[in-house]
Amino acid sequence: MEQIYVFIHGVVALPHSGIKLVEIQMEVTKVDPIVDLKEIDFGPLGYAASIRLPQFASVDVVIRPGINGGRPTLRARGIAVDDVLGRVRAGEAPGEVADDYGISHDEVMYLNRVAA
Repeated sequence: MEQIYVFIHGVVALPHSGIKLVEIQMEVTKVDPIVDLKEIDFGPLGYAASIRLPQFASVDVVIRPGINGGRPTLRARGIAVDDVLGRVRAGEAPGEVADDYGISHDEVMYLNRVAA
C-alpha cells in the first residue's frame, strides 16, 4: 500500500470579530492509510456510500452512514456487529445468538475474535 503525505494548517476564529482563537499547524509525513480506497464504494453522487472494513477478512463487514447509525454492520444481514457481540459478551451462548440473527456459529466466534 502506498504512503500518504499529510499537511494540515487551519485557523479557528470568531466570524466578523477579528479574534483568532486557535491556530493549528501540523505536518506529518509517510502515514499509513487506514482504509485502502479500493474498500470504499462511492455512490452516484460521488460521496462514500459504504466502506468495507478489511480487518474482517472472513465476514463482510461494512460501514454505511444510513444504516445502523454508521456502525460496523454485517453487509448480508444488516445487523450491527456490536449488537451480535453485546449479546455474546453478556453471556448468551454464541449458537443461540447465531440462530437468532441467521448467521453461523463460526461467524459469531470470528467477529468476537477480530473485534476483541
